[in-house]
Amino acid sequence: MPLKRGHTLVEALCALSLGTVLAAACGLALGAARAALERAEARDIGGRAEREAVAIVRRALATGAAAIARGDTAVELDLLLGVSVACAVGPRELLLPSPQGSALTALPTAPTTDDLVAIRGWATPHADWQYALVDSAGPRADPSRCTQADGWRAAAEAHTPLLRVVLTDSLPADLEEAAEVRLYRRGRFVLYHAGRGDWMLGWRRCHPWTAACGPLQPVAGPLRAAGAHGFRVWWADLPARWELRALGVGGRGASATVPQ
Repeated sequence: MPLKRGHTLVEALCALSLGTVLAAACGLALGAARAALERAEARDIGGRAEREAVAIVRRALATGAAAIARGDTAVELDLLLGVSVACAVGPRELLLPSPQGSALTALPTAPTTDDLVAIRGWATPHADWQYALVDSAGPRADPSRCTQADGWRAAAEAHTPLLRVVLTDSLPADLEEAAEVRLYRRGRFVLYHAGRGDWMLGWRRCHPWTAACGPLQPVAGPLRAAGAHGFRVWWADLPARWELRALGVGGRGASATVPQ
């Protein structure tokens, strides 16, 4: 009986030692797995941030106007808000078909004060764009103007409010209805230090004439610091193009070329 008890004690000690070794091994394995998972998550977050940064600026450059580099970490441009045609033109007023449902107006973002209107008449071939600042914009319920009978509204839009855009300056007197309209918002994309060690791609709205700019709003990130090339934008010739590159924290980098 004592021998049996001693044998049981040895087994217990061996089992305890083995369990300790296995627990340590499992702990190391779990720690390595957790570290690998954190690295994978960091790569995923970094990759997503850099792809988003490049995609946002690429689309803005492809559809916007008047782009200019501000160093190698910022670009200023007129961001396209939407397009339409003027169904009525006054000295300082444009009426546009309703942005809600009309096939003649594509305007996901409503214009506000100090946005830019670019307008071009159709009567003169190769007419130049005329630019004016928006003073105010809002819906205008006026069933007597831009009517269904004149082809400006579908039956379902007979009582839909138009979009009235009031300008700070007068338009050319020879502009007629059906003039092509584009709406822009001036601003800058820039890499900036957002605090707590994070660097972000931000958007800052700017006034088209005075160059005064508002506060930064984050649009993508986190990215690497400016010194580590978290975001770069530059103009290249032959052929004319914009080159973009973003590098997220833990990412491998994303880039794009925007022909001009």
